[in-house]
Amino acid sequence: MRKTTAILLLLIHAYNLIGYHALFAFLQKKSTSHIISKLDRGHYTDQDLIEVKIPYKLLYASNWPRYERYDGEMERNGIHYNYVKRKFANDTLYLMCIPNKENTNLAFAKNKYFNNINDAADQAGKKEKPASRAIKAFSAEYNHAVAAFTFSAPCRDIHSERDRSHSKLSGCFLATPNEPPRA
Repeated sequence: MRKTTAILLLLIHAYNLIGYHALFAFLQKKSTSHIISKLDRGHYTDQDLIEVKIPYKLLYASNWPRYERYDGEMERNGIHYNYVKRKFANDTLYLMCIPNKENTNLAFAKNKYFNNINDAADQAGKKEKPASRAIKAFSAEYNHAVAAFTFSAPCRDIHSERDRSHSKLSGCFLATPNEPPRA
């Protein structure tokens, strides 16, 4: 009985650490692939699209006569958008985007779940313990990128390099066969 309880508690703890991250990532990926397939089939109206203008200076850039289909996504002010089409004209990149309500709702639910799981609800007037802050900081979404650099100098023989660089020149000036042409 104790083993079963311990295993169950470990599974719940593992889900709290990484399980909900994986679940929400899977649901957001599924939502994105669903909306991309709808966009590829043309199941949208031009009234649903939002135009984003980005200054984009390119040398020798040509203007595109019409929009072309483009995939991608962005998030602005908590709202997720998917790119539908793009066009380049007069040093400006025009992106036509459609709001992705499913991803926006999933991101909101993920943040709400994360706050509830970590007791980050509004606690007016309550002072947090230092240990509580440390636990929240540790259990928060943490992605630490490690950069490893290796510097090495190439090994070479100094004497052989010097011998090659001091070759004798035949003369300072080269003789030309004819005089230069007159202007």
